Amino acid sequence: MHRRFIRLVVAVAVSIAGLLMIPSGAASARPRGNAHLYGATYTLQNYFDSASLGAGRIPFFDAQAGRIGPHIEIPQVTKYIYAIDFKRDSIAMTWNTDPSWDTFEPYVGAGLGMDAATAAASGIADQYEIKFSKPVAGLRVWADPHQPIVPLVTVVDQYTIVISIPGGTVIGDDRGALIRFSRGS
Repeated sequence: MHRRFIRLVVAVAVSIAGLLMIPSGAASARPRGNAHLYGATYTLQNYFDSASLGAGRIPFFDAQAGRIGPHIEIPQVTKYIYAIDFKRDSIAMTWNTDPSWDTFEPYVGAGLGMDAATAAASGIADQYEIKFSKPVAGLRVWADPHQPIVPLVTVVDQYTIVISIPGGTVIGDDRGALIRFSRGS
């Protein structure tokens, strides 16, 4: 019994010492909780980024705006290429199954007549810029690597992220991405 008590005291002391040795502001490898996006308003604009081809960022579709809460989705009926479903701590993007979008399949750049390798090397991208009313700069924001599409996600400023699906990325029916938000790094 005495040995168990000593091991417990040592384990607690080591744990506390480890916590005290973490420098102020050091990031943890594990997220520290949900980001709670509910209540924030957003403005979403889709762009075709063709700056590498000399055409710049071209707005694609009308901007969408709303307040994030349960069951807030920009559905496929709005004729966005993706249904975009805002959740408490994530954004799910699912490819539009309407056959009128098949012209853009099977990869980003196919609609321009590029082969997949040329599209991948060209620097083009299908981008989604989202401006929030709550700051996102202090959050960990990333694309779930276990989804069929894993876009590049950039925090542009205090309130804005850009989700960028590069040229050559395989897209189409039943393919989507999941962008996650959490506190910590």
